[in-house]
Amino acid sequence: MNEQHLYELILNSIKERNEFLTFFDEDEGEIIELVRSLGRRAGRELGWKISTFATDPDRREDRKVIVLVSVTRSSPLRDELFRIRGLKQCAATIDKMGQ
Repeated sequence: MNEQHLYELILNSIKERNEFLTFFDEDEGEIIELVRSLGRRAGRELGWKISTFATDPDRREDRKVIVLVSVTRSSPLRDELFRIRGLKQCAATIDKMGQ
């Protein structure tokens, strides 16, 4: 996968789901850093605040590294839309549990 394709995957994911989440083997440090860098770049280009995180492989039995690129702030309207969407998803889940 080339860098531009990876960037587009990250960009589309943060636009649609507010996050990009993937797993790597612990020896794939270069691609882990690339994903985090591309996530920050996508955030800058959108004008959004982005946080990136990579887990410690020593804390997982499978020694995988989970990499998360997450939107922490976008536009006020979009932030409110995602907040309402989350509340509706929680309400729907609670309704299903009560049936």
